[in-house]
Amino acid sequence: MRRFGEKPGLARIRFLLERLGNPHRAYPAVHVAGTNGKGSTSAMIAGILQAAGYRTGLFTSPHLVRYNERIKVDGVPISDGDLAALLGRLREHAEEAAADSALGQPTEFEVGTAAALAYFAQAAVDVAVVEVGLGGRFDATNVVEPLVSVITPIGLDHTQVLGGTLAEIAAEKAGIIKPGVPVVCAAQRPEARDVIVARAEELGAPAYLAGRDFESRLSDVDQHGTRFAVRWGERWLEDLRVPLLGPHQAGNGGVAVAAAQVLAGRGLAVPEEALRCGLGAVRWPGRMELWPGQPALLFDGAHNAEGAQVLAEGLQAVFPGRQPVFVLGMLGEKPIDAVLSTLLPLGQAAVLTAPRVGRGAPADPAELARRARGLVPRLAVEADPLEALALARSWAGPEGLVCVAGSLYLVGELQGLLAGEQGGARE
Repeated sequence: MRRFGEKPGLARIRFLLERLGNPHRAYPAVHVAGTNGKGSTSAMIAGILQAAGYRTGLFTSPHLVRYNERIKVDGVPISDGDLAALLGRLREHAEEAAADSALGQPTEFEVGTAAALAYFAQAAVDVAVVEVGLGGRFDATNVVEPLVSVITPIGLDHTQVLGGTLAEIAAEKAGIIKPGVPVVCAAQRPEARDVIVARAEELGAPAYLAGRDFESRLSDVDQHGTRFAVRWGERWLEDLRVPLLGPHQAGNGGVAVAAAQVLAGRGLAVPEEALRCGLGAVRWPGRMELWPGQPALLFDGAHNAEGAQVLAEGLQAVFPGRQPVFVLGMLGEKPIDAVLSTLLPLGQAAVLTAPRVGRGAPADPAELARRARGLVPRLAVEADPLEALALARSWAGPEGLVCVAGSLYLVGELQGLLAGEQGGARE
Protein backbone atom coordinates (compact mmCIF):
# COMPACT_ATOMS: atom_id res chain seq x y z
CA MET A 1 0.00 0.00 0.00
CA ARG A 2 1.08 3.56 -0.64
CA ARG A 3 1.67 6.11 2.11
CA PHE A 4 -0.41 8.83 0.38
CA GLY A 5 -3.66 8.56 -1.54
CA GLU A 6 -4.14 9.89 -5.03
CA LYS A 7 -7.03 12.00 -3.77
CA PRO A 8 -6.34 13.97 -0.57
CA GLY A 9 -9.20 13.81 1.86
CA LEU A 10 -10.93 11.82 4.56
CA ALA A 11 -13.38 9.85 2.41
CA ARG A 12 -11.38 6.61 2.48
CA ILE A 13 -10.76 6.56 6.25
CA ARG A 14 -14.42 7.41 6.88
CA PHE A 15 -15.45 4.58 4.58
CA LEU A 16 -13.24 2.08 6.43
CA LEU A 17 -14.45 3.22 9.85
CA GLU A 18 -18.07 3.11 8.77
CA ARG A 19 -17.60 -0.50 7.69
CA LEU A 20 -16.22 -1.21 11.17
CA GLY A 21 -19.17 0.46 12.90
CA ASN A 22 -17.50 3.85 13.53
CA PRO A 23 -15.46 2.65 16.52
CA HIS A 24 -13.79 6.07 16.96
CA ARG A 25 -17.05 7.43 18.32
CA ALA A 26 -16.90 5.10 21.33
CA TYR A 27 -14.41 7.27 23.26
CA PRO A 28 -13.11 10.84 23.39
CA ALA A 29 -9.68 11.75 22.05
CA VAL A 30 -6.77 14.12 22.41
CA HIS A 31 -5.57 15.01 18.90
CA VAL A 32 -1.92 16.11 18.55
CA ALA A 33 -0.38 17.76 15.47
CA GLY A 34 2.90 19.59 14.91
CA THR A 35 6.29 19.25 13.24
CA ASN A 36 8.56 18.59 16.21
CA GLY A 37 7.79 17.22 19.66
CA LYS A 38 4.37 15.82 18.85
CA GLY A 39 5.37 12.25 19.68
CA SER A 40 7.01 13.17 23.00
CA THR A 41 4.05 15.38 23.90
CA SER A 42 1.57 12.64 22.99
CA ALA A 43 3.46 10.14 25.15
CA MET A 44 3.46 12.60 28.08
CA ILE A 45 -0.29 13.26 27.81
CA ALA A 46 -1.01 9.54 27.61
CA GLY A 47 1.23 8.89 30.61
CA ILE A 48 -0.56 11.55 32.66
CA LEU A 49 -4.00 10.16 31.80
CA GLN A 50 -2.92 6.61 32.54
CA ALA A 51 -1.50 7.68 35.93
CA ALA A 52 -4.84 9.35 36.65
CA GLY A 53 -6.53 5.97 36.29
CA TYR A 54 -7.93 6.25 32.77
CA ARG A 55 -7.58 3.36 30.37
CA THR A 56 -5.64 5.17 27.68
CA GLY A 57 -4.98 4.43 24.03
CA LEU A 58 -1.96 5.92 22.26
CA PHE A 59 -1.52 5.99 18.48
CA THR A 60 1.79 7.33 17.14
CA SER A 61 3.96 7.01 14.04
CA PRO A 62 6.39 6.01 12.75
CA HIS A 63 7.47 2.92 14.65
CA LEU A 64 11.12 2.26 15.35
CA VAL A 65 11.40 -1.52 15.25
CA ARG A 66 7.95 -3.17 15.18
CA TYR A 67 4.68 -1.89 13.75
CA ASN A 68 2.88 -2.84 16.98
CA GLU A 69 4.63 0.06 18.75
CA ARG A 70 2.25 2.46 17.03
CA ILE A 71 -0.86 1.17 18.80
CA LYS A 72 -0.77 0.93 22.60
CA VAL A 73 -3.24 0.67 25.46
CA ASP A 74 -1.89 1.67 28.86
CA GLY A 75 1.62 1.53 27.41
CA VAL A 76 1.31 -2.05 26.07
CA PRO A 77 1.63 -2.52 22.29
CA ILE A 78 -1.12 -4.35 20.41
CA SER A 79 -0.46 -8.09 20.17
CA ASP A 80 0.45 -9.72 16.86
CA GLY A 81 -2.81 -11.67 16.99
CA ASP A 82 -5.04 -8.64 17.57
CA LEU A 83 -3.24 -6.64 14.88
CA ALA A 84 -3.49 -9.47 12.35
CA ALA A 85 -7.19 -9.93 13.09
CA LEU A 86 -7.94 -6.23 12.58
CA LEU A 87 -5.91 -6.02 9.39
CA GLY A 88 -7.69 -9.12 8.14
CA ARG A 89 -11.07 -7.46 8.69
CA LEU A 90 -9.86 -4.29 7.00
CA ARG A 91 -8.45 -6.03 3.92
CA GLU A 92 -11.90 -6.77 2.53
CA HIS A 93 -13.07 -3.19 3.16
CA ALA A 94 -9.91 -1.75 1.60
CA GLU A 95 -10.48 -3.86 -1.53
CA GLU A 96 -14.06 -2.61 -1.66
CA ALA A 97 -12.82 1.01 -1.48
CA ALA A 98 -10.19 0.38 -4.15
CA ALA A 99 -12.90 -0.88 -6.53
CA ASP A 100 -14.81 2.39 -6.11
CA SER A 101 -13.33 5.05 -8.40
CA ALA A 102 -14.73 7.79 -6.16
CA LEU A 103 -12.62 6.50 -3.24
CA GLY A 104 -9.56 4.67 -4.52
CA GLN A 105 -7.04 2.41 -2.81
CA PRO A 106 -6.64 3.20 0.91
CA THR A 107 -3.07 3.90 1.96
CA GLU A 108 -1.09 1.94 4.50
CA PHE A 109 -1.46 4.78 6.99
CA GLU A 110 -5.24 4.95 6.51
CA VAL A 111 -5.58 1.21 7.14
CA GLY A 112 -3.27 1.45 10.18
CA THR A 113 -5.26 4.37 11.57
CA ALA A 114 -8.53 2.49 11.16
CA ALA A 115 -6.98 -0.52 12.91
CA ALA A 116 -5.81 1.63 15.82
CA LEU A 117 -9.14 3.40 16.29
CA ALA A 118 -10.98 0.07 16.15
CA TYR A 119 -8.58 -1.53 18.61
CA PHE A 120 -9.13 1.27 21.13
CA ALA A 121 -12.88 0.65 21.02
CA GLN A 122 -12.31 -3.10 21.31
CA ALA A 123 -10.08 -2.47 24.35
CA ALA A 124 -12.72 -0.20 25.91
CA VAL A 125 -10.40 2.75 26.45
CA ASP A 126 -11.62 5.76 28.39
CA VAL A 127 -9.66 8.13 26.13
CA ALA A 128 -7.24 7.92 23.21
CA VAL A 129 -4.27 10.16 22.48
CA VAL A 130 -3.91 10.27 18.70
CA GLU A 131 -0.87 11.73 16.96
CA VAL A 132 -1.28 13.11 13.46
CA GLY A 133 0.78 11.29 10.83
CA LEU A 134 1.43 14.21 8.51
CA GLY A 135 -0.09 17.67 8.31
CA GLY A 136 -3.52 17.61 9.89
CA ARG A 137 -6.34 18.76 7.64
CA PHE A 138 -6.31 15.69 5.37
CA ASP A 139 -4.54 13.31 7.76
CA ALA A 140 -6.38 10.05 8.36
CA THR A 141 -6.49 10.76 12.09
CA ASN A 142 -8.62 13.87 11.52
CA VAL A 143 -11.82 11.90 12.07
CA VAL A 144 -11.43 11.60 15.85
CA GLU A 145 -13.71 13.53 18.17
CA PRO A 146 -11.36 15.39 20.50
CA LEU A 147 -11.87 16.92 23.90
CA VAL A 148 -8.80 19.03 23.15
CA SER A 149 -6.62 19.60 20.11
CA VAL A 150 -2.89 20.14 20.60
CA ILE A 151 -0.40 21.77 18.23
CA THR A 152 3.30 21.37 19.02
CA PRO A 153 6.10 23.49 17.44
CA ILE A 154 5.78 23.91 13.68
CA GLY A 155 8.75 23.99 11.32
CA LEU A 156 9.59 23.44 7.66
CA ASP A 157 9.19 19.73 6.95
CA HIS A 158 7.34 17.73 4.28
CA THR A 159 7.26 20.97 2.28
CA GLN A 160 6.56 19.07 -0.95
CA VAL A 161 3.21 18.02 0.54
CA LEU A 162 2.28 20.70 3.07
CA GLY A 163 3.64 23.89 1.48
CA GLY A 164 6.87 25.85 1.46
CA THR A 165 6.16 28.45 4.14
CA LEU A 166 5.45 28.25 7.86
CA ALA A 167 2.07 29.90 7.30
CA GLU A 168 1.07 27.27 4.73
CA ILE A 169 2.21 24.42 6.98
CA ALA A 170 0.46 25.96 10.00
CA ALA A 171 -2.78 26.12 8.01
CA GLU A 172 -2.54 22.36 7.40
CA LYS A 173 -1.80 21.66 11.09
CA ALA A 174 -4.63 23.98 12.17
CA GLY A 175 -6.94 21.76 10.15
CA ILE A 176 -7.33 19.59 13.26
CA ILE A 177 -9.06 22.42 15.17
CA LYS A 178 -12.76 21.66 15.64
CA PRO A 179 -15.66 24.06 16.30
CA GLY A 180 -15.84 24.90 19.98
CA VAL A 181 -13.11 22.41 20.95
CA PRO A 182 -10.22 23.96 22.95
CA VAL A 183 -6.79 24.01 21.33
CA VAL A 184 -3.49 24.08 23.23
CA CYS A 185 -0.68 25.61 21.20
CA ALA A 186 3.05 25.39 21.88
CA ALA A 187 5.38 28.35 21.36
CA GLN A 188 5.42 29.18 17.64
CA ARG A 189 7.02 31.60 15.26
CA PRO A 190 4.61 34.56 14.75
CA GLU A 191 3.66 33.59 11.19
CA ALA A 192 2.57 30.13 12.37
CA ARG A 193 0.91 31.30 15.59
CA ASP A 194 -1.17 33.92 13.76
CA VAL A 195 -2.63 31.32 11.40
CA ILE A 196 -3.53 29.01 14.29
CA VAL A 197 -5.12 31.78 16.35
CA ALA A 198 -7.14 33.02 13.38
CA ARG A 199 -8.46 29.52 12.67
CA ALA A 200 -9.38 28.99 16.32
CA GLU A 201 -11.26 32.30 16.40
CA GLU A 202 -13.06 31.42 13.17
CA LEU A 203 -14.29 28.15 14.70
CA GLY A 204 -15.03 29.49 18.19
CA ALA A 205 -12.37 27.20 19.64
CA PRO A 206 -10.82 28.53 22.88
CA ALA A 207 -7.06 28.86 22.33
CA TYR A 208 -4.52 28.34 25.11
CA LEU A 209 -1.20 29.75 23.96
CA ALA A 210 2.28 29.11 25.34
CA GLY A 211 3.73 32.35 26.66
CA ARG A 212 0.29 33.81 27.34
CA ASP A 213 -1.95 31.27 29.06
CA PHE A 214 0.80 28.94 30.22
CA GLU A 215 4.58 28.80 30.14
CA SER A 216 7.46 26.45 30.92
CA ARG A 217 10.65 27.25 32.81
CA LEU A 218 13.63 24.93 32.55
CA SER A 219 15.21 24.14 35.93
CA ASP A 220 17.84 21.53 35.16
CA VAL A 221 18.83 18.98 32.53
CA ASP A 222 21.30 16.09 32.71
CA GLN A 223 21.78 12.53 31.46
CA HIS A 224 18.90 11.30 33.64
CA GLY A 225 16.22 13.69 32.42
CA THR A 226 14.80 17.18 32.53
CA ARG A 227 13.40 19.16 35.46
CA PHE A 228 11.09 22.12 34.86
CA ALA A 229 8.20 24.22 36.16
CA VAL A 230 4.95 25.11 34.41
CA ARG A 231 2.68 28.09 34.94
CA TRP A 232 -1.00 27.50 34.27
CA GLY A 233 -2.92 30.73 34.70
CA GLU A 234 -1.47 32.31 37.83
CA ARG A 235 -0.25 29.09 39.45
CA TRP A 236 3.21 27.53 39.07
CA LEU A 237 3.71 23.78 39.29
CA GLU A 238 7.30 23.39 40.43
CA ASP A 239 9.82 20.54 40.25
CA LEU A 240 8.22 18.54 37.43
CA ARG A 241 10.48 15.85 35.94
CA VAL A 242 10.57 13.77 32.78
CA PRO A 243 13.18 11.06 32.12
CA LEU A 244 13.62 12.46 28.60
CA LEU A 245 16.76 14.38 27.66
CA GLY A 246 17.11 17.91 26.37
CA PRO A 247 15.98 21.42 27.30
CA HIS A 248 13.19 21.23 24.70
CA GLN A 249 11.40 18.64 26.83
CA ALA A 250 10.47 21.44 29.24
CA GLY A 251 8.44 23.01 26.42
CA ASN A 252 6.87 19.69 25.47
CA GLY A 253 6.09 19.06 29.13
CA GLY A 254 4.45 22.45 29.43
CA VAL A 255 2.14 21.68 26.52
CA ALA A 256 1.27 18.28 28.04
CA VAL A 257 0.48 19.88 31.41
CA ALA A 258 -1.67 22.52 29.71
CA ALA A 259 -3.56 19.83 27.81
CA ALA A 260 -4.14 17.94 31.07
CA GLN A 261 -5.52 21.09 32.69
CA VAL A 262 -7.91 21.64 29.80
CA LEU A 263 -9.00 17.99 29.99
CA ALA A 264 -9.65 18.38 33.71
CA GLY A 265 -12.07 21.18 32.84
CA ARG A 266 -13.81 18.91 30.33
CA GLY A 267 -14.57 16.01 32.66
CA LEU A 268 -11.28 14.07 32.86
CA ALA A 269 -10.00 15.00 36.29
CA VAL A 270 -6.21 14.81 36.65
CA PRO A 271 -4.89 15.08 40.23
CA GLU A 272 -1.51 16.77 40.58
CA GLU A 273 0.08 13.57 41.83
CA ALA A 274 -1.04 11.75 38.67
CA LEU A 275 0.38 14.54 36.57
CA ARG A 276 3.74 14.23 38.30
CA CYS A 277 3.77 10.43 38.18
CA GLY A 278 2.73 10.31 34.54
CA LEU A 279 5.48 12.70 33.48
CA GLY A 280 8.01 10.89 35.64
CA ALA A 281 7.34 7.52 34.01
CA VAL A 282 7.15 8.56 30.34
CA ARG A 283 9.32 6.86 27.72
CA TRP A 284 9.81 7.95 24.13
CA PRO A 285 12.47 5.89 22.35
CA GLY A 286 14.63 7.22 19.55
CA ARG A 287 14.56 10.86 20.60
CA MET A 288 17.69 11.84 22.50
CA GLU A 289 17.63 8.31 23.89
CA LEU A 290 20.82 7.37 25.71
CA TRP A 291 22.10 3.79 25.72
CA PRO A 292 24.88 3.61 28.32
CA GLY A 293 28.00 1.74 27.30
CA GLN A 294 31.60 2.07 26.23
CA PRO A 295 31.14 4.24 24.28
CA ALA A 296 27.67 5.53 25.12
CA LEU A 297 25.18 5.69 22.24
CA LEU A 298 22.72 8.56 21.79
CA PHE A 299 19.88 8.00 19.31
CA ASP A 300 17.90 10.90 17.91
CA GLY A 301 15.64 10.99 14.87
CA ALA A 302 16.34 14.66 14.05
CA HIS A 303 15.75 15.03 10.31
CA ASN A 304 14.81 18.67 9.73
CA ALA A 305 16.38 22.04 10.54
CA GLU A 306 14.41 22.60 13.73
CA GLY A 307 14.99 19.06 14.96
CA ALA A 308 18.72 19.37 14.32
CA GLN A 309 18.82 22.62 16.28
CA VAL A 310 16.99 20.99 19.20
CA LEU A 311 19.46 18.08 19.14
CA ALA A 312 22.43 20.47 18.99
CA GLU A 313 21.16 22.38 22.01
CA GLY A 314 20.49 19.10 23.81
CA LEU A 315 24.01 17.82 23.16
CA GLN A 316 25.53 21.02 24.50
CA ALA A 317 23.28 21.03 27.58
CA VAL A 318 23.40 17.33 28.49
CA PHE A 319 26.97 16.56 27.37
CA PRO A 320 28.88 19.82 27.82
CA GLY A 321 32.40 19.71 26.45
CA ARG A 322 31.84 16.31 24.77
CA GLN A 323 32.45 15.98 21.05
CA PRO A 324 30.48 13.03 19.70
CA VAL A 325 31.21 10.90 16.68
CA PHE A 326 28.12 11.16 14.49
CA VAL A 327 26.56 8.34 12.50
CA LEU A 328 24.36 10.21 10.10
CA GLY A 329 22.02 9.05 7.34
CA MET A 330 19.13 10.97 5.78
CA LEU A 331 16.38 10.76 3.22
CA GLY A 332 17.13 12.70 0.07
CA GLU A 333 14.04 14.89 0.44
CA LYS A 334 15.19 16.36 3.76
CA PRO A 335 17.08 19.67 4.31
CA ILE A 336 20.50 18.04 4.26
CA ASP A 337 22.70 21.14 4.40
CA ALA A 338 20.76 22.63 7.32
CA VAL A 339 21.09 19.42 9.35
CA LEU A 340 24.78 18.88 8.54
CA SER A 341 25.79 22.47 9.24
CA THR A 342 23.95 22.46 12.59
CA LEU A 343 25.21 19.14 13.94
CA LEU A 344 28.62 18.29 12.50
CA PRO A 345 30.59 21.28 13.90
CA LEU A 346 29.79 19.90 17.37
CA GLY A 347 31.50 16.59 16.63
CA GLN A 348 35.00 15.22 16.35
CA ALA A 349 34.09 12.98 13.42
CA ALA A 350 31.21 11.72 11.31
CA VAL A 351 30.46 8.47 9.52
CA LEU A 352 27.93 8.98 6.71
CA THR A 353 25.58 6.12 5.88
CA ALA A 354 22.08 5.47 4.55
CA PRO A 355 18.97 3.96 6.15
CA ARG A 356 17.91 0.87 4.23
CA VAL A 357 14.21 1.36 4.91
CA GLY A 358 12.06 4.44 4.66
CA ARG A 359 9.26 6.27 2.94
CA GLY A 360 11.58 7.97 0.43
CA ALA A 361 14.91 7.38 -1.23
CA PRO A 362 17.92 7.79 1.06
CA ALA A 363 20.57 10.41 0.33
CA ASP A 364 23.77 8.94 -1.13
CA PRO A 365 26.33 8.75 1.73
CA ALA A 366 29.07 9.91 -0.65
CA GLU A 367 27.01 13.00 -1.47
CA LEU A 368 26.46 13.61 2.25
CA ALA A 369 30.24 13.40 2.73
CA ARG A 370 30.83 15.86 -0.09
CA ARG A 371 28.46 18.36 1.47
CA ALA A 372 29.94 17.75 4.94
CA ARG A 373 33.52 18.64 4.00
CA GLY A 374 34.93 21.34 6.23
CA LEU A 375 32.23 20.93 8.87
CA VAL A 376 33.95 18.26 10.97
CA PRO A 377 37.64 17.20 11.27
CA ARG A 378 37.20 13.57 10.26
CA LEU A 379 34.82 11.97 7.76
CA ALA A 380 34.13 8.48 6.47
CA VAL A 381 31.53 6.87 4.23
CA GLU A 382 30.09 3.45 5.11
CA ALA A 383 26.94 2.40 3.30
CA ASP A 384 26.06 -0.36 5.78
CA PRO A 385 24.57 1.25 8.92
CA LEU A 386 25.87 -1.44 11.28
CA GLU A 387 29.38 -1.13 9.87
CA ALA A 388 29.09 2.65 10.14
CA LEU A 389 28.19 2.32 13.82
CA ALA A 390 31.11 -0.07 14.43
CA LEU A 391 33.53 2.43 12.88
CA ALA A 392 32.08 5.31 14.90
CA ARG A 393 32.42 3.28 18.10
CA SER A 394 36.06 2.57 17.38
CA TRP A 395 36.75 6.23 16.68
CA ALA A 396 34.92 7.38 19.84
CA GLY A 397 36.73 4.96 22.18
CA PRO A 398 35.30 3.51 25.40
CA GLU A 399 34.93 6.91 27.12
CA GLY A 400 33.40 8.62 24.09
CA LEU A 401 29.93 9.33 22.77
CA VAL A 402 28.38 8.20 19.48
CA CYS A 403 25.32 10.07 18.22
CA VAL A 404 23.08 8.40 15.61
CA ALA A 405 20.91 11.00 13.87
CA GLY A 406 19.38 12.23 10.63
CA SER A 407 16.48 9.80 10.29
CA LEU A 408 14.10 7.85 12.49
CA TYR A 409 14.43 5.09 9.91
CA LEU A 410 18.17 4.88 10.62
CA VAL A 411 17.58 4.97 14.39
CA GLY A 412 14.96 2.22 14.20
CA GLU A 413 17.04 0.06 11.88
CA LEU A 414 20.10 0.22 14.13
CA GLN A 415 18.16 -0.28 17.35
CA GLY A 416 16.45 -3.29 15.81
CA LEU A 417 19.73 -4.76 14.63
CA LEU A 418 21.41 -4.14 17.98
CA ALA A 419 18.49 -5.81 19.73
CA GLY A 420 18.74 -8.74 17.34
CA GLU A 421 15.44 -7.98 15.66
CA GLN A 422 15.25 -7.04 12.00
CA GLY A 423 13.06 -4.04 11.39
CA GLY A 424 13.15 -0.33 11.18
CA ALA A 425 11.00 2.76 11.41
CA ARG A 426 8.38 3.20 8.75
CA GLU A 427 5.81 5.93 8.41
